[in-house]
This record gives sequence, structure tokens and C-alpha cells, in this order.
Amino acid sequence: MHPVPIVSGLFDEFLTETPPRNHSYQISNPVRLLVLTLNFLWRTLLSPYDTSAPINPNCLSTNPSQQNVLFPSLISAIESSIVWDSVYFVRIAECGYEYEQTYAFFPLLPLCMSMLSRTVLAPLVPVIGQRAVLGLSGYVINNIGFMFAAVYLYRLSVVILDHEAAVRASILFCFNPASIFYSSMLGFSSALYCKYSETLFALFSVGGLYHLISGKDVIAVLWFALSGFSRSNGVLNAGYFCFQTMHQTYDAVFLRKHPFVENHNLKARNQVNKDGPALISEERKLSAKRGYLSVAVLPCILHLGFMAAAAFFVMHVQVATRFLSFSPPLYWFASYIMKPVALVKDGDI
Repeated sequence: MHPVPIVSGLFDEFLTETPPRNHSYQISNPVRLLVLTLNFLWRTLLSPYDTSAPINPNCLSTNPSQQNVLFPSLISAIESSIVWDSVYFVRIAECGYEYEQTYAFFPLLPLCMSMLSRTVLAPLVPVIGQRAVLGLSGYVINNIGFMFAAVYLYRLSVVILDHEAAVRASILFCFNPASIFYSSMLGFSSALYCKYSETLFALFSVGGLYHLISGKDVIAVLWFALSGFSRSNGVLNAGYFCFQTMHQTYDAVFLRKHPFVENHNLKARNQVNKDGPALISEERKLSAKRGYLSVAVLPCILHLGFMAAAAFFVMHVQVATRFLSFSPPLYWFASYIMKPVALVKDGDI
């Protein structure tokens, strides 16, 4: 018995629904709960090594002051669980960029944490203190951002592929090996979390690509700019606009050098208008052709190939996993692998 249909059967409930719905919301929330449960379990069984949690000096720009809080033991539990990169993001949100080493951490996430801690979560400051509230702010931002990143991956996959492939891709994204980094901010109690900015980067990268393919160039520019405001490798998203410009330039030059093609297309359109809506429907079907071999997939493959080459030569496997985990082609290809054999058509990869 072939294993692919068995695995794909797990998705039948979502794939056979009519009309199809976006299940990303339904999938991402239980996955976050599962990740939290697994972290709690493993943190209970195993003790972590050095996590940099004790690194918490006072801000250089302000004088140290004693905070009057209601639950100091709760503060201690939360702050001791702000580990690894969380230490730097929380400190930047609290104190700004004080040391040269903090320049490696881009400001979008600390800025969002600071804004959330001063508005929605501000009532918690007298209860657990400013630093603990910043940690909780990051946790909220990352988990909400992960949910919307899954939603945008689904929307992007629907545009390029189809509903079934989009559902499989979004589910695989929720369970990807770097999933812990997408929901992480802190380890509450004995559940260890480490803070990273992958969530916002994935959200604005995938969302920007969706808006670009949808023809909303201005919104795409804004989203890609925010991805670069989140992580340094966001600058690579400019490659999508370079590819789009090259593609448009090629079409313009090709049509200019080959007027027969342009005239032929004009005659074809006139023939379509003459023959009626039947041919218009066929033309729309042809123009809407999509799939794993569509032109829209090519810039994503080139983008992934460049990042994979860079990761192969200069990155640790843990960093490479995070670095590549947001790339849609990984989940599209895996979605194809899980495609039921009966649905595989001739000509597919």
C-alpha cells in the first residue's frame, strides 16, 4: 500500500468540503497549543543549559528604581524565562539600542512590544512590572503573527496552486520544524520559549508576496519594507520586484521587436469578441493557468535557491532551519509529495 494516500487521507475532511474555506485559523491555534504543551513537557523532564536569562542590568539612560508590584514571585518566574534572543529584544524595547551588539536585532519587534505594553497590556505593569509585560507582549505578537502568516500562505497558495494544495501547504507550515520559533517569546513557568523575530518576518514576506502577485504593488512594497524592518534578510525580498521588472521589460521588448506577435494577439482578441462569450471563457481559463510549473513560482524558487546556497556555506543548521522556514516553495513541494496518487496528472512535476 502506497504511504502517500494514507497520509493525504488526514486532510480529506478539509479538502472535500464544499464550498472550500480557509482553515488556517482552525489549524494554527491548536498547533500553538500543541507546541506549548510539548515545551512544557520537555522543560519538565529536562533542565536547559545556560539561557542568558540572568543578564538583566539596568538601563544606561535611566536611574534604577524599585518597582512596587503585587506579585513579585510571578515576575521572577516570567523574567527568568526570557531567554536567548529574548533578552536582547526585551532590553531594546525597554532601554533602546545601548550596545553595539544589539544592532544585530532589528527594531520592528521591539517597537511592537513597546507599543503593546504601553497600550493594551499597560494595566498589567503595576501587577507584574514593565519587563515581564514586555515579555508577554512579544509572546502575544508572535502567536497572532503566526496565525496571520498561515492565513497569507494559504491565500498565496490558492492564487498560485489550488485549494487542496493550499490547505496541505498551510498545515505543513504550522507543523514545520522551526514552528517553535514562530510562537516563541518566553518560557512561562517551566515551558521554555526563546524569542525570535521569524514570525513578523514570515508574515510580512509571505503577505507581501501575496499582494505582489495579486497586483497590489504599493501594498507589497510596504509589506516587504516591514519585513526588512524585522530582519536583515528582508532586503532579499526586493528580488521579487527585480524579477517582475525584468519580466515586464522582456515582454515589452519582445513585443516591440516582434510586431507580428502583437498583431496576432490583437486579431485573436477581435476573434474572441466576434465569436462570443464561449471563447472568452476559454481565454480566461488559459490566462488563469496556474500550478507548480507556472511563471509565478519561478521567482520563489530563485529566492529559495539563493538563500539555500547562502545557508549551506555560512550558516549553522539551526540558523539555516529558521532562515529557510518561511519560504513557500518548501511547503508547495511537500504538498505535492502528499498529493493523492489518483490526483497526480500527466505533466506534473
